[in-house]
Amino acid sequence: MHASTPDGRRFMVVDGYGLTRVELPNKVKNDRKVMCSDQGALSLDAIGARALVWDDQWDQCTLLATADLERKAFDRFALRGGRLSSDGKRVVSVDGTRVTVTPLDGGEALRGSLPGPVDGAQALSFGRREQRRPRCFAQWALGADDRVAVLCEDGERVRLVIGKLVGAALEVAREVTLSIGGGGPLSLSIDARASATLLLVERGIETVFGLRMGEDGRAEEFSFAGLTMPERRGDEWLSQVSESTVVQCDDAGKRSREWSIADAAHRGAGELIACGEGVYFVPAHRECVIELDKGAVISRKLPAKEASVRRYYTALFPRYDRAGAPFGVQFSLGRTSFWNKGQQVSGSFSVSVGDGSLGSHFVRSALFGESNDGDASALAPFSRGGTGGGGYSEALTRPIDEASVRALFEVCDRERIWLAFGLRWLSDLYERKEGGGTGWVGELSGPPGELQAERALFRAVLAHLCDDSAPALSPRFESWRGPLAGDEVRAQLSRVADRSPWMPCRAFEAVAWMALRVLDPAEAADVLVWMLLDGSERQHTNSSDAERRALAALLAREPSLRERAVNAVKAHAPAPLEWGGDRRDALLAFLLGQQG
Repeated sequence: MHASTPDGRRFMVVDGYGLTRVELPNKVKNDRKVMCSDQGALSLDAIGARALVWDDQWDQCTLLATADLERKAFDRFALRGGRLSSDGKRVVSVDGTRVTVTPLDGGEALRGSLPGPVDGAQALSFGRREQRRPRCFAQWALGADDRVAVLCEDGERVRLVIGKLVGAALEVAREVTLSIGGGGPLSLSIDARASATLLLVERGIETVFGLRMGEDGRAEEFSFAGLTMPERRGDEWLSQVSESTVVQCDDAGKRSREWSIADAAHRGAGELIACGEGVYFVPAHRECVIELDKGAVISRKLPAKEASVRRYYTALFPRYDRAGAPFGVQFSLGRTSFWNKGQQVSGSFSVSVGDGSLGSHFVRSALFGESNDGDASALAPFSRGGTGGGGYSEALTRPIDEASVRALFEVCDRERIWLAFGLRWLSDLYERKEGGGTGWVGELSGPPGELQAERALFRAVLAHLCDDSAPALSPRFESWRGPLAGDEVRAQLSRVADRSPWMPCRAFEAVAWMALRVLDPAEAADVLVWMLLDGSERQHTNSSDAERRALAALLAREPSLRERAVNAVKAHAPAPLEWGGDRRDALLAFLLGQQG
């Protein structure tokens, strides 16, 4: 996230490492306590004297003087999504359909709401027409003279509204209904001519889609090459078209200038800034800013004591960003917190909505899992935790078929992603499908997809659980599509290292629900009983509740298997637990209670 002052003398960069103000040519000042992700907001008044940062991960606004970074933090949740008005005297917030205008001099806030949808509004399609966007979380922008553009989801309809604030009421000048395709990040802005511009970046096809609409109702679509969100520069765009190349182009992609990022250490998907006559690039590692015209490197002078933490996130986030690109997923580190003299850290992140496919959900879940459970990394000599961010949909809107499983295997192989880290979401999905849950809004009803594709996915999960080096999956896809027996599942689970520090706590929940889906019912019952009685201590301690729920769902569907399961438990020898109690007695009591 960045913003430049109108005089071209300063720009500000804010991310998970704090806020950096660069006073050109190279005077740098930092504030570690002000943070946000790319889904937050950094706004300036018309003369660039004041700035307002909305930290989307902490839901807090901070007002700063750009000259010396003197700041005032507002209460959390008080000014959700706030933007600074062009006169620098008010904070405007649009939260859903509610509008709040808060004077900074302490006066009473004004409250209003967006008008309802207009019947018969012009309908437009935007983005990848062949790929429906799973969700469209709210976007909005504040321009000069209180001009406002709002993109919001109203049931099945997405509205783009342009108007002007009068007090806290929005006088609508134009409204269209949009059908948006693709799951990449969105950006909405409004310029001095009251034209709203909506941008969508689809890294999987390295394309930026644009829609420009004015108050007069004229709408113009355009597209050009790009990996990341482009930056407006006059009447043209700055766009990163490869990991090492930045161009300046018009709406049709015709290039007028080109810059090369010479140092390999700075290559990768970064952030572009136009300030005055200069063009600047913030690399993915976020440690510096590069002046592209001269190749000069401006250090952000981030705290040296946090270098090991930044190295960890620099290795983690770009890897998952590359993995998510084919599925419309882009991650942004939003907030890092340190305590216990730097021995403990947590990092939160935002993520774009994605295309609703298996890959988009799995990659996001795996980043969450690794940032929480992956304590074996040599780059992370500290305890840590992670939280997800806004702009994400849990709904599976595309089937689990052979193409989606192959695509997931390819990114896991390329970026060395361990499937076990992503099993949190998969466990929830299968429990909703097989356990009778209602599912998420917009999620596909019925079975998740093609059974032979799910068999391959299940075998891949078992293979990675047994080997945390993340062995290659793609070469084995064809051989993994056929039926599998309970003996194969038990043999694989018996190989799992019980004391591995990498083992996510919910890994075996997914195994239980997937077994219910892909195995013959009688085989599934035998596997679930085995997991509850003979599975490792780690399996039982972390997942026994889910395993019992899966067994109950199976027996409710196949009542004839209940006697088989009860007899198997009765015939089993006592199975004492390390922490006391007996697995056999607990399972038998559960089955008999279910029967009663």
